[in-house]
Formats: sequence, C-alpha cells, structure tokens
Amino acid sequence: MGNAWKANKFHADFVGENLISESGTYLPDFMGGGMYIDSTFGAAERFVSTPDVDLSKGTFLVTIEYEAETDGQNYSASSDSPGYWVVMGRKNVALDSENSIETFTVWMNRETKGYHIEANYNGSGYFMIKKVQIIQTNAYFGMRLLIGLFLGLLVAAIYYLSNKKVFEQLTRKQKNVALGVILVSILASTPLMSDYLYSGHDLPFHLLRIEGIKDALRTGQIPVRIQPGWFQGYGYASSIFYGEIFLYLPAIIRLIGFPLQTAYKIYIILINLFTCIIAYYCFKKIVHSEYSAFIGSLLYVLSPYRLGNIYIRGAVGEYTAMTFIPFIVAGLYLILAVKIDKQELAVGRNLLVFGFSGILQSHILSCLMTGFFTILVCLLFIRKIFTEGRWKTLLAGAIITIMWNLWFLIPFVSYSMDGKFRILEPGGTAKIQTYNAFANQLFDFFPNAYGSAYSISERLQSPVQMPLTIGFVLMGTIFVFLIYVWNNKKEYMSQIKAGKLCMVLSILALWMATTWFPWDALARL
Repeated sequence: MGNAWKANKFHADFVGENLISESGTYLPDFMGGGMYIDSTFGAAERFVSTPDVDLSKGTFLVTIEYEAETDGQNYSASSDSPGYWVVMGRKNVALDSENSIETFTVWMNRETKGYHIEANYNGSGYFMIKKVQIIQTNAYFGMRLLIGLFLGLLVAAIYYLSNKKVFEQLTRKQKNVALGVILVSILASTPLMSDYLYSGHDLPFHLLRIEGIKDALRTGQIPVRIQPGWFQGYGYASSIFYGEIFLYLPAIIRLIGFPLQTAYKIYIILINLFTCIIAYYCFKKIVHSEYSAFIGSLLYVLSPYRLGNIYIRGAVGEYTAMTFIPFIVAGLYLILAVKIDKQELAVGRNLLVFGFSGILQSHILSCLMTGFFTILVCLLFIRKIFTEGRWKTLLAGAIITIMWNLWFLIPFVSYSMDGKFRILEPGGTAKIQTYNAFANQLFDFFPNAYGSAYSISERLQSPVQMPLTIGFVLMGTIFVFLIYVWNNKKEYMSQIKAGKLCMVLSILALWMATTWFPWDALARL
C-alpha cells in the first residue's frame, strides 16, 4: 500500500495572520477573528490565500470557515502546476452566505507542490475568512484496499473456475454469449470513461441521496430513514418515498473513501452488467436460444431511451428499475404461456418476486406502470389462470413480494395516508397529454439531446429536446415480426401467439406514450 495509510498525517491550520492578503485586514475581535474585507475596500479577485504547501499522494480534507453577508463570494484551489486533479471542480466555487463552513475532499494522484486555497471577493457586503484547514485522511488507503480485495477475489474466482474446469465445459455458444455480455456492458458504460460526469436532469438529487445514505450509515442508521445532512442539518426522510436499498452500494463505496462520482460510476457499470445478464437469462427462458436471447439483451441494454435515462436524465430510480423488468416478463411467460410444470411455475413465481421487489425498491412509478400491464395480461389470461392452479402461483408471488417489502411499504403507506403532502404545484400542473411524445419521435435517429421534457408549444419553438424513442431497431422488430408471421403461418404457433400478444401490448404502450392517447379526457372523467 506504500504511504496510503499513515499514522502521522499531514495537518495544517491557517488562521488569522497566517493567511495571506493584500487587500483585506486582520480583525482578531470581530466575529471570532479572521481576515476581513467589505465594500469600502473595493472588489478583490484574490482577497485572501493560504501559504503554499506541498502535498504527498493521497487524500486530503479541506475545511474553509468563513462569514459572508451576501452570496457571490467564491474560492478556488491551485498549485505550482495546477493539473486537472487539482483544479477540477474547484475553480470559482460559490460560497453560500447562509452557511459558514465549506468542506471538500482532494484526491491527489501524485505529489503536488505549492498547493493553496484562495478566496475571491465580489465587492458586495462583508466577507471574512476565519480559518482554512487541510488534513490528510486515510481514504486513499481504503480505496486501495477495496481495489486490492476486488482484484484478489477476481483472481481467486478465475483460479477456482479453471481448477474445476468450468470454462472447458462451456459450449462455444455460451463462451460467445459471455464475451458478448461483457462487451455490451462495456459499450453501454463508455460515457463513464472520463474524469467528469454528464450533467443529468435529476443527477444532483440522486448524488445527494447517495451522500445522505453514506452520512446516515456513518451515524449508525440501518436501514436509513432520515438523511442527516439535508436542509442545513435538519435532515430529510427521502427514503420513505424513494426506494434506496440499491444505493447503499455506492454509499458504502463512498464510505470507504472513493470520490462520489467514482462511486456513482461504479454503480452504473454494475447496473449495465446486471441488466445485460438478467435480460439474457430471462429472454433465454422464453426463446430457448442463446443467440436470440443475447440479441434481445443487447437491444434492451443499448436502447436509446434506457441510455438517455442514464446519461441525459440521470434518472437513477428508473434505469435501476429497468434492470428488473425482464424478470416480470419471463415470470409471467413461465406461469401463463407454457404447459403446466411445477418446477417452471416455481421459477416463474420467484422471477415475479425478484422483479417486483427490485422495481418497488427502485422506482414507484415504474412499479405502477409494470403493475398495470401485469394486471392487463392476467385479465387476458383469466381463464387460463384458474386452470391447473396457476392462480395459486400468482397469489403466492404477490404475498411473498409484499412480505419481503413490508419494511418499506408500511412507512410508505402510513406517510401517504396520514402525512399532509402537496403533490401538485399550487396552481396545478399541465395536462399529461401536453408532455407526451409526438409519434415521429418514436422513430428518431439522432435527436438533439438536452434532458428536458418540453411541452408541445415549447417543442414547436425549439429543436432542442430529449430523445423519447426506444430506438429505431426496437421499433423495427414489430415490422420484422409481422414479416416472420406472414412467412410462417403454420409453424411455431405457440411462439407466434406469444409474439402477437407482446406486439399488441407494445403498440398499446407506445400509443399511451404519444400525444394521440386521450390522457386529458380520462383525467376529466
């Protein structure tokens, strides 16, 4: 580990006259003492700076104590050779006048000479820097330890599988599919191969959730119910309405010492990998073909709408829920569409439990939409459900799912019924239909992606819009299936029957997503 862990860590406190300022003045008795400036001094781009210090490779916690009368004051980090690891995200960072402490962590990938923090004054109100503290932490040790454990487990797993000759037992198809799943997961994760994150619609909120879970776990909350750092320390019970069990993973990685964006990137990579594996497994249960199942998995993982949820919208709950939707499809298929088989019924029940539990713990809205289509499928198969005990399997799956998730559902229902929450804006909101997609958008190739769901009038005025398509290839599968049916009218009847149902439900779902579906009329009813 080298110097990743240190008993005697770097610690520097810069207070009072230890701070460097050409435009301010040191006031020892005003508001606890500090380097002071106000509007009578004039604006100063570099009002105060810490002395230069040399930092070794590692992680450092920087704390700035200040008093600011107005917003607009900011600080920056720099060094003798300010590479991106020094200045990235720390250039002209605004200081909130309602707070008095700003903290952040610096991850140094190499030794850094002349590191310093400087504060800038914009010329309005008073501004005082009381103290700047730089403390080395052991987070760098935790990061290396986790990476070492992961690599060790990977080598041990490969050695175990090789020793058991598991790889030799795989067929060529299985080896090709395994390689394909890895490549598709990497391809879906390529936007993460940078030192920054794409700005998403909801990304700041979800990053706060991860950070809040980390802070709550640090205080001993298990499960997390109130995230302590929100709203100036009053806390916020976001975990009551937002399933967050899967966000514990990036929160724990964050707790070990990794940067927030690195923890979030690891989460996305794992979601892409597991989505690909789960989709392949579920599709194979339906089509019984390795390559067909892999193609279905590829189209699902790389669909533009799913990737848009990750990299444009930052819709963590929704793209996490999409990982579990294939479980629902395969579970219903095994219970309703195949000949009765106790083992397959049990597998189908378990898939429904895993699927609905995963969606419920990720995104309530996705759970409602998936539940609607599940009920619709059950109504279409109502006669079959009450033959050969299929209804018992569905009922057992529902009961197990509820029992598994009671710890989340009871507070959720209690708060929903007893709490006084304003769900809508005071003046009401625009009708649902206003924000639906134009039919042509379902076939978009390369729309201008921005991350906003514009209303009809806004979309007519501006070409900048969020992609609202599942992808031209997936849309094209409907037409490919029709051609297939035309040329195979008397063969594979069971597969064609299941395919027709999927096609009808797909067209219904697409219609419900467009401006042509009468959402507003239904709302008036």
